[in-house]
Amino acid sequence: IRSTGGWIETFAFWRADLHSHIGYGVDSPLSQDVADGVEEPFFGGTGRTYNSTIFANLYWDVSSSLRIGNEVTWRQTHYKNPLLLDNAGFGYHSQFQWSF
Repeated sequence: IRSTGGWIETFAFWRADLHSHIGYGVDSPLSQDVADGVEEPFFGGTGRTYNSTIFANLYWDVSSSLRIGNEVTWRQTHYKNPLLLDNAGFGYHSQFQWSF
């Protein structure tokens, strides 16, 4: 499938133990290359013709083995199949990472 798109991310350390990441990604295949009648067995969608996300997060490294973080995202997806409604919306993710 021919497509255009990409991904970019930058980050900043506010302190030695506090950092943020901000990024954007997009995938936009050519509509004529995307099948509209074949159902995907794992995700249930058919024929995604556009997918994008923008995100920002904040991570706190409490110690060398403990990280706590939060992330917000905005995602947008378009489908070739007219029976499927395009999706768009915010998401929130939290992270508790314990390394040992």
